[in-house]
Amino acid sequence: MNEMENVIQIVSSLIPNVGQIDEIEYLPGGYNNDNFRVTIKDEIFVVRVVRDPRPRPFEKIYVSLSVAPELIALDTANGHMITRWIEGNLLTTTTLSPIEGAHYLRDLHNAIPSSITRYDVIEQISHYFDSAGQVGKEQPWLERIRWQEREIRGCHNDLNPWNIICTENGMRTLDWEWAGDNDPLFDVIGFCYGAHYADAEFFLCAETYLGQRVSEETLRKTQAIFQLREHAWAIAQISAGNNHDGIIKQRDRSIANVEQLL
Repeated sequence: MNEMENVIQIVSSLIPNVGQIDEIEYLPGGYNNDNFRVTIKDEIFVVRVVRDPRPRPFEKIYVSLSVAPELIALDTANGHMITRWIEGNLLTTTTLSPIEGAHYLRDLHNAIPSSITRYDVIEQISHYFDSAGQVGKEQPWLERIRWQEREIRGCHNDLNPWNIICTENGMRTLDWEWAGDNDPLFDVIGFCYGAHYADAEFFLCAETYLGQRVSEETLRKTQAIFQLREHAWAIAQISAGNNHDGIIKQRDRSIANVEQLL
């Protein structure tokens, strides 16, 4: 079965009696999933085709939030999903000031429920290292960083610029597969990296979000644990055969960033 036939089959299974599909267009930018813009009877949707099907029992709660695109259908057994197309600009092509970013993050977190599931950063890093055949090699890094969560609440945990859309009616956030309770400062730092903020802008965004001063030690440790998570994800992907140039660059750049931060 080719790629387009697979999309048609997924759409037909998630939306029975859907009728004729008029157009299918591949959307670049996904590393874990493939996304397609699908037109059906003058309506436009995005179809997510997951490369590693697995049960996602909690994701439907997050993708049904008002801050996410309108959910049309989700197969919680494997992760294939259809949402309504949103007109707007990805954060890759637009700019938010650190203060605007802090307001976006505050609104986002206020909309995310807590106590649905947990995203444990340390546990996730260890899992990625194990998947890459590097069991225990994360421990010296974790011991040097000594990161500790400050507070726990519902978070997105993957706020890269491909997952944030600026629309006429406000911000919408995509890709909720890693959502769960975590330290919100981890989300803030991830957003700041995606927005390509300078060092002072990290502090401005974090302090505006928190409404208080942030120590340099707290900021650096959170930056370091975020970069270690990025490195761990990359080595796991490469080990699984996903050796995209961008992932290889992320593997090398992120661990260099950790070393520099320490």
